[in-house]
Amino acid sequence: MNRERALGLAAAVLAGGVVTALVAYALRRRGAGAPSTADAPPTPAQPPSQPRPTPSPPATEAQSHAKATTHYLAMIARGPLPSAAQSHDSSRATALYFAVHGLELLGALDAVLAGERRRAVVEWIYANQAASGGFAGSPFAPRSVRAGHVVATYSSLATLLALGDDLSRVDRAALTRWLRRLQHQGAGCFRATEEEGGGEADLRFAYAACACSFMLGDWSGVDADACARFAGACRNADGGFGLVPGAETHGGALYTAVASLTLLGKLRECLPAEADVRSLARLCAEMQSGEDGGFCGRLAKPSDVCYGFWVGASLAMLGRAHVVNRDALRRFTRASAHAIGGFSKTRDEMPDPLHTYFGLWCDAVLCRVAAPDPIAAALGVSERTSRRLAVLLMGRGAR
Repeated sequence: MNRERALGLAAAVLAGGVVTALVAYALRRRGAGAPSTADAPPTPAQPPSQPRPTPSPPATEAQSHAKATTHYLAMIARGPLPSAAQSHDSSRATALYFAVHGLELLGALDAVLAGERRRAVVEWIYANQAASGGFAGSPFAPRSVRAGHVVATYSSLATLLALGDDLSRVDRAALTRWLRRLQHQGAGCFRATEEEGGGEADLRFAYAACACSFMLGDWSGVDADACARFAGACRNADGGFGLVPGAETHGGALYTAVASLTLLGKLRECLPAEADVRSLARLCAEMQSGEDGGFCGRLAKPSDVCYGFWVGASLAMLGRAHVVNRDALRRFTRASAHAIGGFSKTRDEMPDPLHTYFGLWCDAVLCRVAAPDPIAAALGVSERTSRRLAVLLMGRGAR
């Protein structure tokens, strides 16, 4: 798999070697050098005159898992990656995005990344800014020849916002010019990078371009009408969306279409009738399994934690989050929680950053909030980050 596709298909990369290495690293750190209780000296009894302190109540299973997940994501956020994962360094900006936003949902971001440590992460992200526009996934090449990738750019901007940065150091002029070069003028879709012809062009990269433009408050790099037409052309007879016109309906493609149109402010142009919204919402609801409570990417396929986000966030943007069977989804999601922290794709698999963040989102947002913020859902960020961005855009004035 080449670097461009690895970033475009972040799930495939992050569920692969980098995740295995991170998990193995965590297990080694937890197990290495632990003292044996058999060899430990006995704890002396307290004198009778001194009352024993009241022991803290035992942590619940959810509290223990939240603590373990905080350690798991902190290891990824603080970096560097373990040596066994260095071959996947080009995806590091995406892994950092999942870790930072997961920590924010846990309420642990300010404790894990504070002061100099937070500033170091912000500087690392800005070090990946490419002279020709956008951000790379890591500083693997000199800036003069570094190529931006639209998914890494989206991940970098969203992470900077979560860390409290105002994006003032983003080279907006270069970034918007770069986005214009990535968009196919006829079809309206986007490719991921200028390298090697840019590779595939589909809704994933159109979504990333829309998210970048929304976060910057500057749409001068996107032909919005052409992009919306492309998203509409990807709609299928069943009401769902594929990645390109004629492709089968898929939960991930559905999300990128609905989110792109939401950020463009053109969702109701593509779905003008209430019947169109009901049809899409019904399809999303049918993607939730009546057996295990999880969501699938295609009807009659196995459930996967990540589709709780892809499909659930789509329902939130449609204003139909209430159709989700939240108790069933919560049980499915928590069944995928791993003992070392994080969430896995399904029960009994190893955790990874992508499924961890989406599992946290399902548990903390979709299963608890009656009407999730549609912009936060469209950007894949917390409501706190969405509110912070709204304040920045109000002060800056969107174009």
